[in-house]
Amino acid sequence: RGYGRRLYYEVEEQLARYRVEVLVTYPVDASAMQFWRALGFLPAKHGISLLPPEELIPCSQGGRLLPFINAGSGIKLERWEKAIKPRYPLQEEDEEEYEEEEEVPME
Repeated sequence: RGYGRRLYYEVEEQLARYRVEVLVTYPVDASAMQFWRALGFLPAKHGISLLPPEELIPCSQGGRLLPFINAGSGIKLERWEKAIKPRYPLQEEDEEEYEEEEEVPME
């Protein structure tokens, strides 16, 4: 047990190295909510979000925000968010790698 938590922390650390500041998840049930809450995620409620305003524009309006729907029930899932920060300073080689990566266009 604990593999999911360990995997999550490894992914979070890697994303923080590339200056990702906010992570988003869409828990599908009470068990998933408990898991994500234990990792520091909270529901984005009442129009308050950790995401910048330009990231909150739905894809249906030309933005990047994708809604997630429970395939079984057809119900729109609630977005949960968590702010992350690097656990250590970026190294020079990380800095160069980050600058060289091209942004992948969203469809």
